[in-house]
Amino acid sequence: MGRFSYTRLLILLCSGRQWYAKYYDSAVAIPSADFDALSRTAKENHIYLSAGIIEQDSSTLYCTAILIDREGVLLHKHRKLIPTAAERLVWGRGAGDGLVVSDTEIGKVGGLICWENYMPAARLALYQKGIEIYVAPNADDSPSWTATMQHIAKEGRCFVINCNQFCKVTLSCLRFPTNLPPFAATNPSDKKPDGSVWEANDILSHGGSCIIGPLGTFLAEPVWDKEAILYAELPMTVLTEAKMDFDAVGSYSRPDIL
Repeated sequence: MGRFSYTRLLILLCSGRQWYAKYYDSAVAIPSADFDALSRTAKENHIYLSAGIIEQDSSTLYCTAILIDREGVLLHKHRKLIPTAAERLVWGRGAGDGLVVSDTEIGKVGGLICWENYMPAARLALYQKGIEIYVAPNADDSPSWTATMQHIAKEGRCFVINCNQFCKVTLSCLRFPTNLPPFAATNPSDKKPDGSVWEANDILSHGGSCIIGPLGTFLAEPVWDKEAILYAELPMTVLTEAKMDFDAVGSYSRPDIL
């Protein structure tokens, strides 16, 4: 939802419902022609495709992460368990049975979305399912978030793929009205932290995507303030090595204290 006054957009403005309808119409239903395009992309390129979508189901929208295999088949979808802050105005809640880890030829793949990564019980559920490749799509470009991703990799003894967008005002607001945030400069809450007015080349999200190994070290360093494609080798043997001295659901597990 970003870092602006979207609560005001949806409630106080008469056009709020109209903009919600536009948002709804741009969401992806499963199945749909839009989903088929993602499926074809995975199949034609012979890849596993993990993607974040706004999912349209009946009249409700969900923040959803999907995993598609090399044949274009949906392996799983995970809906964000609890929308954060103003997100609750537009997204429904996910269910616990959506905490899925898929066993693939490249490893056991799953993950959590944005701030639900701060939910210890949700992380533990994935560890218990043997997650090896933990995908974390998010919208947090703060330095403390990078530390969170390192912590999860080291705690779960898994590879973590941290995915966040790099986005400028011009990229996010091509069809956005000029009298709404971030352009409504007459409202102090719509200005940048330093009090100045938002301009076209200002960065809304600085990125920070990275790939982290099971001991919390970077396999691909965070990328800031530019678009990039990250690559890393993920040797599965290092996961076993990493668990020699710590296994959150094995040698270091204490279910008697829950």
